[in-house]
Amino acid sequence: MITSKPKFSELLEKIKSENDDERRWAAQMMGELREKEGIPHLINLLSDKSTAVQEASADALVKIDGKEVAEKLVPLLSSNEASVRNISIEILEGIGEKAMDVLISLLKDEDHDIRKFACDTLGNIASPKAAPYLIFSLNDDPNINVACAAAEALGKIGDKRAVDSLTKALEGNMWLMCSCAEALGRIGDKRAVESLMSIPSSENALVLLSTIKSLGKIGDGRAIDFLLSFSKSETLRGAVAEAIAQIVEKEGKAIDKLKGSDLSFLLKLLEGKSTSTRKAAAFLSGKIKYKKAISSLVKFLSDEDEEIKEMGMKALILIDPSLGYLPLEKNEEVREILESLAYDNDEEVRNAANETLKRLMSD
Repeated sequence: MITSKPKFSELLEKIKSENDDERRWAAQMMGELREKEGIPHLINLLSDKSTAVQEASADALVKIDGKEVAEKLVPLLSSNEASVRNISIEILEGIGEKAMDVLISLLKDEDHDIRKFACDTLGNIASPKAAPYLIFSLNDDPNINVACAAAEALGKIGDKRAVDSLTKALEGNMWLMCSCAEALGRIGDKRAVESLMSIPSSENALVLLSTIKSLGKIGDGRAIDFLLSFSKSETLRGAVAEAIAQIVEKEGKAIDKLKGSDLSFLLKLLEGKSTSTRKAAAFLSGKIKYKKAISSLVKFLSDEDEEIKEMGMKALILIDPSLGYLPLEKNEEVREILESLAYDNDEEVRNAANETLKRLMSD
């Protein structure tokens, strides 16, 4: 049996109900009706005592959609209640590009918190249409938090038009430098490499960390010598290994730049606690055939993490596919790992795995 949709007047009565479920149902139905008359009533319900009612109202407003909803939400961005501000931002993000005109206008609001909210939301919507306006905020907004938010938003959008402004901002305020470096890493344009490497080595460790990570994301082999210059830093060497690993994955020939370098920092990382840096150190050890790493990599095979085991085996067969240094009782487990590596995406690993399997089967 087909049931007719409730009348708008009926929903208005239910919205006034003391019963949470009835108010929630009324909000949901207003979303289904998509009647613009319901907008102010749903806006009021965003402050309801019931979280379920608030969420139903937010969903309904996203369904009604459009610039009119966005305009009605603007006053809520100044609410004293964080939950109301946050849910308003979520709705604006849900509306997406149709809310952009309203959000762009807020970039000139007198309240710097509102300008920051606008940057954050435009970044999460991630439309290239917002890039020129965010570039203006990055360059000209007097509030550092807004400028940082604009940089972060530009990184999320990934528009290469922002590269020049982001590189010019790589000086001065520490937080802005971090935000710009991270944004450049997200965008991934190789034009930024020289600027990132020009940041003085005496700068704050947080800036350097952001720079190192961004150079890894960009993946340009020109950065390897710069990255190696920080490999002796206990604070930065993990990030250095991860960044170099990312570069080598993108540019295989970049591994040649590691030859002749002091790579003892990899041995320390292989024995460390961080899973991501251990993987990166193992990957690099395998690619450069670093025999000093064998004893540490053998320990990977006893790790509870299957990915660590696999990464250790990848490195070991690239360094020495004979595996003569492994105890015999490991053979069955080794064979299982090798069988999976025979289908690895890396051709060098596949070939080494197949070669090692043949040797094990002939023994």
